[in-house]
Amino acid sequence: MAEFLGRARICKEDLTCPVCMDLFSEPVTLSCGHTFCQRCADGHWSSRDPGTQCTCPTCRAAFPSKPSLSRNVVLASMVCQLQTEEDARVAEGTWCCEICRHEASHRCIRCEMLLCQVHSDAHRKKKGHCLVDRTVDLNTLCCSEHGKPFELYCRWDDSLVCMVCKVAGDHEHHQLYTVEKAYMKFKNVLAREEGHLSDMQLSISTCIEELRNASNVMQNAMKQQKDGIEGKQKELHSLVDDVAAHLDRQLSDRFRFMLHQFEQQIWDLQQQMVALQESEAILKVAMQQDDTVTFLHGYKNLQDRLKSVIWVQDTLQSMAAQTETPESLDLEALIDNVKGTYFRKFYGCTPMLEVNSAHPRLLLSEDFLTATVTDLPKPYPSHADRFESHIQVLGSVGFSTGCHYWEVDLSSAERCSVGAAYASTPRKCYGPSSMLGRNPVSWCVRKAGTAISAMQDWKETVLGMAEPLQFLGLCLDYEAGTLSCYRAETMTLLHTFRTTFTKPVFPALWICWTNDSLSICPLG
Repeated sequence: MAEFLGRARICKEDLTCPVCMDLFSEPVTLSCGHTFCQRCADGHWSSRDPGTQCTCPTCRAAFPSKPSLSRNVVLASMVCQLQTEEDARVAEGTWCCEICRHEASHRCIRCEMLLCQVHSDAHRKKKGHCLVDRTVDLNTLCCSEHGKPFELYCRWDDSLVCMVCKVAGDHEHHQLYTVEKAYMKFKNVLAREEGHLSDMQLSISTCIEELRNASNVMQNAMKQQKDGIEGKQKELHSLVDDVAAHLDRQLSDRFRFMLHQFEQQIWDLQQQMVALQESEAILKVAMQQDDTVTFLHGYKNLQDRLKSVIWVQDTLQSMAAQTETPESLDLEALIDNVKGTYFRKFYGCTPMLEVNSAHPRLLLSEDFLTATVTDLPKPYPSHADRFESHIQVLGSVGFSTGCHYWEVDLSSAERCSVGAAYASTPRKCYGPSSMLGRNPVSWCVRKAGTAISAMQDWKETVLGMAEPLQFLGLCLDYEAGTLSCYRAETMTLLHTFRTTFTKPVFPALWICWTNDSLSICPLG
């Protein structure tokens, strides 16, 4: 019996109906030798066209009349025993190979046999048999409509279908692949996608690394800037402390000198008091003198003493004027002085002049800080940046960010303009629009003798000056869009140009008369 069951297990695939692909249910055998479920055979013949003969679903053998079907008892018994054994195995929860009874590792989708690793390798070679892990629910691998295993893949619907779906279902005329072909096709697609994903991961990893590096650079830059700010803060505190100490010393020295004067005057007055008391005593003695000769003999000396009383009164009036409260220190002037120190220390620069932009009549010094107007043109080479219409020159470096402060000595120029300009300032045009302050791309303070004015795009603002302008300080704040002009000696604000800078800004000079000169003051 055990041998019989072993053979039955080996032939389990032969106990499957070729129509429904399930184990036989009421198996019947035709005269041609093929066996089917009784309901499958009846269903097959009932669906034939009227007037046609009954045929075998497998070999298409024709029968003159509908065959009389008899139950195949042997096959039915084998199916019953197999089903009983499978039910017992499921109840016991065991997974045994249906051939050798060793532990099963796989299950065949087509014949549902449990197989060990050894028999799985042999069974896998059978055409149309696909093995899966023993724990896989076969219901998920079969068509829910027909209960048949998935053997085809519909490309139109991107779905798995069974053979019945192909013949009689909704996929009859669809493009179908065998599951093996679809498997290889889509596996190759995924292999390409895997390479693409690997490339994307590599790109993302590279981008992450670059971002981390950029983040580190940014953090280092931020730390450096913070350190720089802390350094500037310390310098500012030191500057303020120095100014406060200087003011304290100046105030102390001033009041110490005045207190010394007061003490000296008090001592002098005390000496005068002693002299007055002595004169008063002598006067009283003289008034009591009855002898005329003796009185007159001492009168002259007494008169000389009394004259000193008038001098003491004049001294008292002078001292009374000096005891008034002294004038307060000029804090505004001191603040302006601090402002100048601040600008020179933190923003001060010494822009050099660009020889290629200098007008032929401008002679530049060896350090490129002084421009002097000459009688005859200099043999400068022709250059696109050179001013030809007006005696002007720009700085060699333009400012496109930050705050910058520079000073210009105007003491050797009677008529001149000092300011800033874009590189696009007209250079070859001989009209007035190429002069500093007479176009929208330049800003300047113009000096004409004692008259001072601010000019930009022909708009002139007259600046009242109590004293001749000797040194001009210019503070450019690019982001704020301001160019502030100061009397550099006192840091008195003269004028502030306001705009939005969009290009690099260059220091600019214009000089009118021969032998006049302008000089950039060295700072820092």
